[in-house]
Amino acid sequence: MNGIMSVMSGTPINIVQNAAPTLNAAGSAQYPDRVKPSVKILDGIGSNNLYFDTSAYAQVNIPAGQPQRFGNSGRNPIRGPGFFNIDSGLFRTLTLTERVRLQIRIEALNVLNHPNFQNPGGDISNAGTFGHVTATTGTGERTLRFGARLSF
Repeated sequence: MNGIMSVMSGTPINIVQNAAPTLNAAGSAQYPDRVKPSVKILDGIGSNNLYFDTSAYAQVNIPAGQPQRFGNSGRNPIRGPGFFNIDSGLFRTLTLTERVRLQIRIEALNVLNHPNFQNPGGDISNAGTFGHVTATTGTGERTLRFGARLSF
């Protein structure tokens, strides 16, 4: 029997603000302002729950004709949900004759049927998804595989 357990911290979330046309960078996202000294991770999963405190960020809105600037938020300031997965397998080799062996295999992927969530939306300009986790990632639901291998 063998098993593989995978535990990772989440991947970085890049908080951006739609586009920066007034900075002569049309089509490029710009960083918003971070208005709080730290960003609280709320760990909310689901359509009505926030993963992080979105009020820690504010869009940079400077009227055209005024001196423009980039936001003060850095790149990848927070990390998304972690990743946890356990895969396991059970193998049994039977000797049928002197030269013929049969291996029976049972494998289970995502044994605990644990969901792994994607990063929340990081575009402050999209109020519908900003700070919300909307999908899962990874292997998905528990998967069982059965197999046999004949060696001769």
